[in-house]
Parts: sequence; structure tokens; C-alpha cells
Amino acid sequence: MTLIGTSYYIPLINHQGIPVKPRKYPSQSRSKVTVDSIVVAASEILIKLGYEKSTTQRIAERAGVSVGTLYQYFPNKKSIFTELQRYYADKLYEHLEKLLEPCRELPLIEAISLFVEGFIGQIRENLEIWHVLLGYRDQFLPEEERVNRNKRLQGLLIQNMSLREEPFRITDIEMSSLLMISMCESMAHSVITQYPDKLNNGSLEKELKSLLSSYLLVGKF
Repeated sequence: MTLIGTSYYIPLINHQGIPVKPRKYPSQSRSKVTVDSIVVAASEILIKLGYEKSTTQRIAERAGVSVGTLYQYFPNKKSIFTELQRYYADKLYEHLEKLLEPCRELPLIEAISLFVEGFIGQIRENLEIWHVLLGYRDQFLPEEERVNRNKRLQGLLIQNMSLREEPFRITDIEMSSLLMISMCESMAHSVITQYPDKLNNGSLEKELKSLLSSYLLVGKF
């Protein structure tokens, strides 16, 4: 899988002044393979050891490259994990975009179901890495980028809801779209941590669909 090359503008440092952007993006196929191997290795180390015990040395060894090669592309371990989180955030967005784009003609309750199933399905598909990434979701990505990515996902929901004639219970679509995203993200993290079996038996999707339908639509309780 290709991990690098999907990101848009990203600040070089986070609010703490720590570099979080790769030193350079690879342009040649061999370089892309090297960077992909580093990021994939980082995901395996992150799952196995957690962020605190992960080191650039361990990541380089797992990727089969020297530490010097790793530092050609990433200034520190945080920048590697930031790139990893960007990859999975982009993957989630692209999946939801494909789901929501053609469903504007569907009743909103069906669109809500698709959104919930798509959101939770992506997390379930990559459960081990999302378990860790959700726990660090406010630490890897710079605040500006987190806001921009949320707005990007909000845009999908706003476009899908704004032209509908169905009676809404809500009055602020922009705020409601943010609440929908936050609810899915927070509940997924809580369930993974406390009730992982319920992520696999459909309970989480069922409850989220019920909550969001009742929240958004008149007459849905």
C-alpha cells in the first residue's frame, strides 16, 4: 500500500514546537517503498509496544533500514506516527466520500446508516492500529490539521443534508455534523477500550444509528 503522497498542507511543527512533518516526500519509487516500509514498521511497533516504548532504532530495524536512512525522511518518531495517522484519516475520509456521494437521493435515515456503518467498518477493519491512534488522536496531528480534517469530513455530511426536504429536529447543520463525527469517534474509542466484543457484534452501529436518527429527524425516537 502507498502511504505517502495523500496529505495536503501540513504545518511543519505542532503547537509544542515539535516537528511533525517528514523532512521530505519521496519522489522515486525506491524512496516511496522505503518510506512506506518505515511507516508500516512504525504501525507494528506502535501496536506491540505503544508510543512511549517505540524508538526510531526499533522502527528502523523492523523496516530493514538504517537509522540514518530513516532520518533522511523523518526528523523524529512523532513525525512517523503523525504520517501514519494521516494515512488512516485519509483512508477513512475517502471511504466515507465514496459511500455518501451517491446516497443523496436516499432517505436520510438510510444515509445515516451508511455513514455509521462506513465509519465503524473502517475502524473494525484496522482495529489494532485504530485502538492506538484513537487514544493519541489529539497528540500526533497538529491542531490546525485536526480542525481542517474535521471540516473536510463535516463538508461531506453538510452537502448530504443541506438539500434535503425531510423535517429536521436540528437547527444548525454545521454543528450537528461535527457532533455526528465526534460521537462516532468517541464511542468507537470507548467501545474498543471497554467492550471490544460489541464492536464485532453490531451493537455499536445499532445504537449509534438509533441515537443519530432520533437526534436528527422529527418523529424518530
